[in-house]
Amino acid sequence: MAWSIAKVIEKKGDESIELDFHQLQRQNNPTTDDNVRQIINKDGLDLDKVTIIYLTSCKLITDEALNIIAEKCSRLKRLDVRMCVNAVTDEGIRSILMSNPNLKV
Repeated sequence: MAWSIAKVIEKKGDESIELDFHQLQRQNNPTTDDNVRQIINKDGLDLDKVTIIYLTSCKLITDEALNIIAEKCSRLKRLDVRMCVNAVTDEGIRSILMSNPNLKV
C-alpha cells in the first residue's frame, strides 16, 4: 500500500490536528524524514492547530525531521518518539523542546 497523506492527518473535534506517522509502520512502509517534510509543507494544513505528533517506531526518522517539526510546529503538546532509536539524538529532542515549551515528550 502506498504512503498516503490522508492517513496521517486527523482533525479532532476541538479543531486541533494530530499527525500519526506511526500507523504507516504496520503497512511495511516506513516513515522517512521526507514524508514528515511532505506533511509539514502540505498546502492548507494549519500548523498552529497541530498539537500531537506520533512518530512511534519510525526507525528511519532522524534529527532532520525533528528540526523540521521544531521550525514549523510551535504549539505541540505531545510528541511521541518512542523507538526512534536509529538517528534521533538529544540535539534533535532539544530543538523540539526549545520551540515548544508546553511539550510532553
